[in-house]
Amino acid sequence: MSLTMKPLEQLDAENHSHESREEVAFYVRVKARYVEIEYWYERLFASHDIGDFERDMLPDTYDGARLWASLAAGDINNARRSIDSIFPFGSTDEILGHLKKYKEEVQQSLAALVPKQVAKALLPATVPKRRGNQQKQECPGDMLERASVFFSCTSCGERALPWSKVNVHWHERHPDIHFFDDGGWPRKKLHVRFWEEGHQTVQKILAVLRFGSQTSAAHLDSLVKSGRLYCACGDPSLELPDELIWAKLVKHLHVHLEMNYAFKNTHLMVFKGRVVTWIDDHRLQDCIKCLPLHADTSTSSHRFSADAATRTRVERHLDKIVNPVCAVCRALAADVTTPSELATIAQSCLSRNADAIVYHLKAKHGRDFREEDVTSKSS
Repeated sequence: MSLTMKPLEQLDAENHSHESREEVAFYVRVKARYVEIEYWYERLFASHDIGDFERDMLPDTYDGARLWASLAAGDINNARRSIDSIFPFGSTDEILGHLKKYKEEVQQSLAALVPKQVAKALLPATVPKRRGNQQKQECPGDMLERASVFFSCTSCGERALPWSKVNVHWHERHPDIHFFDDGGWPRKKLHVRFWEEGHQTVQKILAVLRFGSQTSAAHLDSLVKSGRLYCACGDPSLELPDELIWAKLVKHLHVHLEMNYAFKNTHLMVFKGRVVTWIDDHRLQDCIKCLPLHADTSTSSHRFSADAATRTRVERHLDKIVNPVCAVCRALAADVTTPSELATIAQSCLSRNADAIVYHLKAKHGRDFREEDVTSKSS
């Protein structure tokens, strides 16, 4: 009986086909395994008291399942075992150990993003203990609590994120992407960066308030919420004190300072038959207020409000346009010959809030609302 050898090309093709089928089957099995672990992870929080752990500080469902990636991808045979048989629901020590390590890893990774010179100013080498003369070293987590430490998301551009809200932002905005941008956990590199521009803005604010650089965000949060610390501009897009936090106030001030800087080279010009200009209505020494304890805080809730007739006109006009922008800002930007971020800011969409639009025209350009001053971004 003679044996016929298959051609090498056919053998290679069959081997490749077999490997491809195995790879696809493994991928499908691992994907299904992660879905199972995600379900198990959610049941963990629904069924157990996790003590001092705050849910916002822990991995979301996507990253939480990948804390135990080896159960899905480390061993093909493991993917056929029940999760509950590996981690009995009655025993959570190992599980909570992983979660605690995750929070510490996030803190360390965020602290590592703070430039060394900034960290040096924010974190003293030693601080006195309450008792005795001994000194203790502060940990990286302490630095993250400072009023000027914020982060921005490199995935969507969101700014003014205090460290405690970075994880929350990821839960809400990026639930299907790894928090750590090098593919898993534990890792060092995150999808965020230190918000240097915001840090500089906060330093200016603290200088006006005569607060030190080591002031905590928690202290300023309490001042903001009590109405003692506020911006006196009356911008209706800014939340009222009971809904406001320090981070939002910083972002508000930073946006206005950013616009002022961008428009600083503009000058008087005629637009639609009227002289227009850019008005700086956010000089920090004038608009930042910090009231003493027990002072009347009613002024912190003042927000500009257009009269009823004007508001109706604005709302009717907004019904006709998409993505409203300020035509006056556009005209001022077009008149500047030096390229800058001004053009981008001038193209930024206005809020669809009628009060905010009337406020913008009045505060930034000294104009009453006219329909021709608000156009569609695409026009």
